[in-house]
Amino acid sequence: MSWTDYVCQDGDMVISAFLPLYTFQTSQHRKGPEATRIHPRMNANNYQFAIALTFAIKEINRNPLLLPNASLGYCIYTAGPYEKYTSSSFLFWLTGEDKEIPNYTCRREEKYIAAISGTTWEISSLIGTYLGLYNYPQLTFGPFEPDLNDPEKFPSLYQMATKDSSLVLGMVSLMVYFRWNWVGLVISEDEKGVQFVSELIPEMEKNRVCVAFMEMIPVMHTHYIVHPDIIQNKIAINTAKVIICYGLGYKVKVGTFSPYFPTDQQLSLSEDRIEWSTGIRETPISVCSESCVPGFRKVFQEGKAVCCFDCSLCPENEISNGTGKC
Repeated sequence: MSWTDYVCQDGDMVISAFLPLYTFQTSQHRKGPEATRIHPRMNANNYQFAIALTFAIKEINRNPLLLPNASLGYCIYTAGPYEKYTSSSFLFWLTGEDKEIPNYTCRREEKYIAAISGTTWEISSLIGTYLGLYNYPQLTFGPFEPDLNDPEKFPSLYQMATKDSSLVLGMVSLMVYFRWNWVGLVISEDEKGVQFVSELIPEMEKNRVCVAFMEMIPVMHTHYIVHPDIIQNKIAINTAKVIICYGLGYKVKVGTFSPYFPTDQQLSLSEDRIEWSTGIRETPISVCSESCVPGFRKVFQEGKAVCCFDCSLCPENEISNGTGKC
């Protein structure tokens, strides 16, 4: 297997596709760990995208009303798990030769009309950087990526996925459901993390949920380097019992969020599957200040979040109305 392997079907017009068809698999040699073998393996989940593309083009060619007097072809190239493999595959497509000669092509005729890339941001952004130099149309599939929506960086790129804010809405719905209004944030310091938190905080404020603290974690290459003391120190000096982590490699599924359902039916949780990190079965309480008891009113603390307040006795001849006011 070579990263310049490809499969093509000719046509009057040709669409190129760069797909992550392979993943790396390790197997230990009998001589010991130092002799571990690393070899590529077909990714069955991603292979379906190649099958879908070939089927779609076949159906287009069967319909004379879609492309009258013309045929559509395809060329499918491998996008590797690392940048160097994707770059090699792209330059092979660009030049038509195994030798990497940027800005030159040895193909006899130009039939390519567009390129498709996916399923990750890394693949689409790398190829998009190259294609932008030639104003070459690029279509991407996979989750919507806000940073790919920059026309200055990617002037010829179009995302087939629509912008989806359900993750932010789902997060805030979870906070409201458990009545958490004092929440810490640990966010990866990359473009996706910054975009996420810029949408999350306004939605939290709209639902009267306050940010107890926010820690941005620097991103090194493709791995997240987190020193435990950084987060632990923040937690130790803060009263927040709940922390939202984004982009740190943690995956937890205890329910679903459906943004197109009625508001009171959007969030569905399996509470019996939830395991709290504190080791207790009860849902943790994370509020800056406890609600004022009857006969007392809220007195907001100067310079602090609206979730933080003191409780003061109502003036004579006045009673509290249940909202913290007299």
